[in-house]
Amino acid sequence: MADFDMLSDKIRSIRRSLNMSQVELAEKSGVSVNSIRLCEGGKVQPRIETIIKIAGALGVRIEDLTGLETFDTGADFDKRRKELLSQAQAAGNNADRLTIIHTKDPRKFIDFALDRMNEEGRAKVAERAAEVLEVPKYRKDAPKD
Repeated sequence: MADFDMLSDKIRSIRRSLNMSQVELAEKSGVSVNSIRLCEGGKVQPRIETIIKIAGALGVRIEDLTGLETFDTGADFDKRRKELLSQAQAAGNNADRLTIIHTKDPRKFIDFALDRMNEEGRAKVAERAAEVLEVPKYRKDAPKD
């Protein structure tokens, strides 16, 4: 299943769990009912602004819809943080709901991510780590050129 399909499934599932109709979600989020239908049907990939509005209307974090957490160590972190906050405020959402992780320590981010995952997710991380560990250039004991 594509990430895109996962997003549409998440929106629909959370909306239904709240006993909210597509029309009600559209009204509450300020997103057209047609856009809601297209998003839930997996027909379009919504823009981040739309995801922010829908997340706010559903009372969940953006990460809860997308399934993503960010690991940002770049020099543009402050700029990106301000963009996220202003997008949330422009969408009428409480910026306090955003979860922003900023660390230069991959271990801290991995610990954060693992704490939020179920057993299947943790197993997938371990599987990926094992794949990366098999690449000689990523190992501590790799021969130096």
